[in-house]
Amino acid sequence: MNDFWYRFKSQPWRNLGLASALTVTLAALAEILLVLCNNSSKICHDSILFMFQPPLGQVFVIGAAVGVGALGVYLCENWERVAGVSLNTASLWSLVLCLMLAIGIKSFLLNSLILDFSQVSLIGIMVGVFWKGRPYWR
Repeated sequence: MNDFWYRFKSQPWRNLGLASALTVTLAALAEILLVLCNNSSKICHDSILFMFQPPLGQVFVIGAAVGVGALGVYLCENWERVAGVSLNTASLWSLVLCLMLAIGIKSFLLNSLILDFSQVSLIGIMVGVFWKGRPYWR
């Protein structure tokens, strides 16, 4: 039990938090661009409406969550060279927690179209993080 708390406290929380904040900010900017594109022309509106219809809409949301998880790992990999973030299984789980906290804050502050605080987003983010972070499993 004491070992768990030591490992939990010894995670690079600051760097993981910065990487997840940047990742969720980029996802929010993509959502804003999607809304602006939706409002700009009829062709964009029709294509976005087609993307969010029931069979394809859920796949699109899961794919966006997987992409956010993979982008978080990619940013941590690049941060590893600069700030010394050592990725392993525990830090990947910590990244999932940081990403979900950042998405929760974003969902509280902004109205979400694609990426919101839900089980679907959690599952997609876990798949993305552990798919892209496969070399760091130990």
